[in-house]
Amino acid sequence: MHYYKHKEIEFHVDNPNFLFTQLTVDSHTKDQMKTVIENEQDTANYHGGYTFEIEDKLFEKLYNTFTVICEEIFGELHIFEYNRRKCWANVYNCDSYRSNLHHHLRTSTINSVFYLNIPADDSLNSSGLRTIYNNNEYIFLPDELDLVIMPSWMPHEPLPHNSKENRIAINMELQCGKPINDIYALTKIYEKCKIII
Repeated sequence: MHYYKHKEIEFHVDNPNFLFTQLTVDSHTKDQMKTVIENEQDTANYHGGYTFEIEDKLFEKLYNTFTVICEEIFGELHIFEYNRRKCWANVYNCDSYRSNLHHHLRTSTINSVFYLNIPADDSLNSSGLRTIYNNNEYIFLPDELDLVIMPSWMPHEPLPHNSKENRIAINMELQCGKPINDIYALTKIYEKCKIII
């Protein structure tokens, strides 16, 4: 199974279910991935109005990486046979931003976002990801090549930016046969990941 290397997996003490790391993706592959998405974005079949499925095999290694990292943290995942090993692109600039606060309870056990392109923009919370945990709001400001992993019940939404350049994020999901709380346990997170205070 081919997958990308990654840095240490981290989490903030105030939101321990929200995990993040950075992948090692060479610039040529990154540019290829961006080209595939930008070539498809105008003609793609959008899901829910915000994302579209990426058909290119170039993204299989990314999905494998997401799965491997989840297995490193949580152990055996009991992935359903009908789990869709798909990547979905969320692409927008300052003129095309649309989103809403949502979760993935109906479609997955664990979900993730990989940040392929983050426009340069100094405005507050630009291109961030807003999450809700214990009735508190948290804003994650990603760097390019960051991968975030969260339980499917966590409400989240991407935030706007003021650039004409596209923010490109890749969404992935895992459907598992065990309950989310059995898989996505804080004891495993504290054991396997680095805490940031």
